[in-house]
Amino acid sequence: MLNLPPSDIARSCCIWTGMNGKQGAIKHCVCMVLAMCSINILMVLTGLSHSPNPTGLFENSQYNMSKTFPTDVSMDKWSGFIDVLIPVINSYCLLFSLLLTCERNDYGPVCCNPEVHPPRFYLIWPIICVTDIGDLFLSDRGGILQAFWLKLLSPLLTFYMLFYSYINIQHHRALLHVTCSQSTRFLYYLAQNGLAMSAWWNLLDALVNLGIVLKYVAGLQDPVVSSLILTLLFLAMLLWFILENFIWVQYIHYNFTVYPILILGLSSMFTRGYQAAAMAPNTVYCGFLMLVATVMNCVFLFRLCCDSNHSIPVHTLPSPRPGDCPSVCLALDKQASEGKWNMHNNYSA
Repeated sequence: MLNLPPSDIARSCCIWTGMNGKQGAIKHCVCMVLAMCSINILMVLTGLSHSPNPTGLFENSQYNMSKTFPTDVSMDKWSGFIDVLIPVINSYCLLFSLLLTCERNDYGPVCCNPEVHPPRFYLIWPIICVTDIGDLFLSDRGGILQAFWLKLLSPLLTFYMLFYSYINIQHHRALLHVTCSQSTRFLYYLAQNGLAMSAWWNLLDALVNLGIVLKYVAGLQDPVVSSLILTLLFLAMLLWFILENFIWVQYIHYNFTVYPILILGLSSMFTRGYQAAAMAPNTVYCGFLMLVATVMNCVFLFRLCCDSNHSIPVHTLPSPRPGDCPSVCLALDKQASEGKWNMHNNYSA
């Protein structure tokens, strides 16, 4: 049975129960609301920037800017709908996650027991939104190099959030099966899908901006620039495919939005450059990558359907450690001593 020093027990109870447990839920709630507000502001500004006749804040529409700085991998006009839709989806994911601050289990607020996504996790969203808003204004004023550096931060931060979520869910997996309902775990996977979709769409935008910088700042020419951008995207897709199917199989379980958003982005590039009479080489390259993404998606779904390891029985999960979540581990230790919890008879240190 797990035995913690009295000071650790007192500190654990102070942090995770009573008023401080409520304070933890309030911190989560405040950070989520702040993240939702920033995403909604980004959504409104993105919609205004894609307006055919922008007035006030923006001098040019994003589509007009793409015609001013065209490349073979520039996205079609309809991709602006995706730019607005992704913040809407992430806002709804945060709204559903906000329910965790109201839900409680036997050990306290669900969002804190265990704390899969801490408050600082949600505070990254305002930073991402600020960089995206800065990119909108800089690109509108013709600062394509500065806009690229700002835009590059968005996929880096979003992928950081995504992998942080992967690691924490795997780390707390045993506790989640004990303390949380299936619907709660679904909310965590829903948040991951929103993050994955946002990360890859931001990466596509950043690569398109990189092509503009290489062509109009560095002086390189198409089709070399666009071929380089598409090759970088292909390498990123290949790396992700290897990670989710061979290396991080236990971490990446239910992310279904990666390949569909890639196919949409590549379709936007394809329809922008499509000419039946004279098909450009990079347009053909886009079509090839769309086919590759479709095959990768089919392989991923087939593996997920056939893989029995993604649904591991509770009794085979590793024992929760004291550092995972003190309040839950103390409560489970007490239940085990009373013979009420049979998942494990002891903890590993």
